[in-house]
Amino acid sequence: MGTSARPDGSPVTFDAVSLRLDGRPWIPVMGEFHYSRYPASEWRQELLKMKAGGITIVSTYVFWIHHEEIEGEWNWSGNHELHEFVRLAGSVGLKVIVRCGPWCHGEVRNGGLPDWLVAKGWNLRSTDERFLGKVRVLYGEIAKQLGGLLWKDGGPVIGIQVDNEYGGPAEYLLDLKQIARDAGIDVPIYTRTGWPQLTTPMPFGEIVPLYGAYAEGFWSRELTSMPGDKFWTAFRFSLLRVDDHIIQEQSGHGDAHDAPDVARYPYLTCEVGGGMMSSYHRRILINPEDVESTVLVKLGSGSTLPGYYMYHGGTNPMGKLTTLMEAQDTPMTNYNDMPEMNYDFQGPIGEFGQLRPQYHLLRRLHMFLADFGPGLTHMPAAMPEVRPGGRDDTSTLCWSVRSDGESGYVFVNNYERSLHMPQKPGVQFRINRPYGPFTFPAAPIAVPADSIFIWPFNLYLGDGVRLAYATAQPICAVNDVDGSTTFFAETPGVAPQFAIEGESGPRSARPGRGAAFEKTGRSGRVVRVVLLSDPDSLALWKGKWRGLDRVFLTRAGLVIDGDTVRL
Repeated sequence: MGTSARPDGSPVTFDAVSLRLDGRPWIPVMGEFHYSRYPASEWRQELLKMKAGGITIVSTYVFWIHHEEIEGEWNWSGNHELHEFVRLAGSVGLKVIVRCGPWCHGEVRNGGLPDWLVAKGWNLRSTDERFLGKVRVLYGEIAKQLGGLLWKDGGPVIGIQVDNEYGGPAEYLLDLKQIARDAGIDVPIYTRTGWPQLTTPMPFGEIVPLYGAYAEGFWSRELTSMPGDKFWTAFRFSLLRVDDHIIQEQSGHGDAHDAPDVARYPYLTCEVGGGMMSSYHRRILINPEDVESTVLVKLGSGSTLPGYYMYHGGTNPMGKLTTLMEAQDTPMTNYNDMPEMNYDFQGPIGEFGQLRPQYHLLRRLHMFLADFGPGLTHMPAAMPEVRPGGRDDTSTLCWSVRSDGESGYVFVNNYERSLHMPQKPGVQFRINRPYGPFTFPAAPIAVPADSIFIWPFNLYLGDGVRLAYATAQPICAVNDVDGSTTFFAETPGVAPQFAIEGESGPRSARPGRGAAFEKTGRSGRVVRVVLLSDPDSLALWKGKWRGLDRVFLTRAGLVIDGDTVRL
């Protein structure tokens, strides 16, 4: 990797389980937003919306054809000004990963390669020196745009991605990395997409693989909902990181398998579907729970970086020579006929900046990761002995555990797109800890139909107070002058229980906006628990305002901009 530290000494690094910021475990949240598909005058406001939604890293493609549609005529102005976009992201407190191409896909004509380049007849996306010579020019232009904005300069750019969805020899990606470094793009992390499999091994530690999953895909050649090409596996917990349905239009059906050294890298994702585009042959309606379910499954399977594609939609720019969308009749064969203008992607934030229901579902999850995620990094995932069988098994509960042997979380996904998942009666979770099994809740419960949730066990609330377990989902915590408050969301259809360590039995609670209960800790500080109803939990926001961490309750969209709060 490149230079890890900023001028003030703050480093970004990683180990086998997570990214690390300032030497501490870190679970950031990454969201894709394409600057060249959105008006520059609105970038700052939209980046603030992303931050309010819990995004900590914004990722963006650099589409070569958007910047050099005509050979030698570069456009880095207006909506194409990468430098200003990255600068604004840093100014509102976001970090940035730039996906440099040269091939991006992103449903852009030729995958982002200009027509004039394709017309040369060279061996593209290879070590052909004629092609790499043009890539050097592209990367040199990107380096100019990122001047002064790299992490080592005190800027927000912590990483870059080279190419995308590449399945050839590793040497090509290594050449791209070297070209980037020669151009001065010296960053803490160099990344690639972990699918498809490379044809030659990537030397360990050179380029970090990132993964993904989608609830549905416009690229499938089948015309039925939830086709038989394994999209359903995105709703099942698994220790396998690679799935083979992301790019089936290119690679067809295959047996997904991880590279031999996969466990030496942290489990990071860059393309968990925040929604889905429609193509002309396959028009998909995504449900908000489709998105919540797939990211919860990735987290319950061991991921320590949820990364969304797309998080923010946009509109395709019009070219001088052609429309710039993907189509099957373009010079470099593309696989789908896409809309000329629309790139809304049904994302959490839509094409015109509108907030969708999954924005709030994900925001609730992101608040949990912000406050409880650092502890999650050293909790490996474990699967139960009895797991769902094939696609048609709707009777076996789908769940997993992440635990450090003492405390942890149960992840439950009783949901699958376009399929009714029935109630699961008589459920208790048995966790095998080193000093003996732990079973909760105290009495069996029924897991509601089509439900998605996280429940904690042995959760430290502060000042010596621990929860043995709760049948409610933790959201966030706030420290006060006299103690702390932890917020939970009810799991609809399940009676809320909070079992305090050292007490004879679990406490019952009712959702409300005041404290469900308080307990005085060892040093006299007050430990409070607030249990919110499901609708109120989706209206809860947390952010730093006027020097303090605050929580807000509003069904409006909320943006904190310095000392200003906007609804």
